[in-house]
Amino acid sequence: MENLVQFLNDMGAVWSRYGASMLLGTRNTILLAVICTIMGCVIGFVVGTVQATPISPRTP
Repeated sequence: MENLVQFLNDMGAVWSRYGASMLLGTRNTILLAVICTIMGCVIGFVVGTVQATPISPRTP
């Protein structure tokens, strides 16, 4: 039980010192993931459209 209390105290100390940096890093990570996901969807849509476009009239 003492170990748990000590751990929670340590986590509180870390959060009070670095909490703002952790939240900023979390925000940047989520923003990057969303932007890259949208870019991947757009690239996939463009590639799929180009692949589905027939080159000549005889191409099915």
